[in-house]
Amino acid sequence: MQAIVVDPGAPQRLGFQAVQPPAPQASEALIRVRAISLNRGEIVYRVQGTAGTRLGWDLAGVVEQAAADGSGPARGARVVGVLPTGAWAEQAAAPADALAELTPHVSFWEQYQDIILRTLAGVYVPARAVVPLMAERKHGSLIAVSSTLARAPYTGSGALAAGKASVEALLKALVPELGPHGIRVNVVAPWAVETEASARYIQARKEAISQSLPLRRVAQPEDIAAAILLLAMPQAGYLTGNYLAAGGGNYLP
Repeated sequence: MQAIVVDPGAPQRLGFQAVQPPAPQASEALIRVRAISLNRGEIVYRVQGTAGTRLGWDLAGVVEQAAADGSGPARGARVVGVLPTGAWAEQAAAPADALAELTPHVSFWEQYQDIILRTLAGVYVPARAVVPLMAERKHGSLIAVSSTLARAPYTGSGALAAGKASVEALLKALVPELGPHGIRVNVVAPWAVETEASARYIQARKEAISQSLPLRRVAQPEDIAAAILLLAMPQAGYLTGNYLAAGGGNYLP
């Protein structure tokens, strides 16, 4: 079996190497990997890892052997998943509870489209509801949460990056439209934030992500709330059309 490993003598310090096929535990499924992605935090391991280190967090593929304990997707299911390491290979053993199955009627395009539309709707729908009330008062502030992914995407982040970019385009159009009504429009753009939803993903690679950031730590929800408060406070009454990157220094506009 071939896998992508750290190779100090190869371009970009990455190369193919024959490795032993995975031996799944009872709670793991054997996946035939069809697609992988490169996350920004993994670059640290590529640079710092010793020769032969296997890399890779995210994968998409087909279950060749279901978990022996009966958990998780069945053989033949199309899945996406996250591993602590070793996803960049022809096969990977993945914990069943770290896999999400793609239902037969959902194509990769439909999933891609759904992410984009849900991301945009999460801003458009509430904005449409509150803007008339703000215009009536001749005062208001719209602050959308985007992501630095919209301007500095990594391989595999296309759907979310496109969704967040559409949010920024919408807000950019609203700046001149709502300004005459006394409504300010701004964007806060985080990157990696440790929340309840992202905790498992972040914890598995927290050190790598932290080392890739100038501030050397992953953001907490309070950090992003503070950035939003900065733009919402009365003292920011003349700020509109601004983009505030809150990614710990991962992107400089």
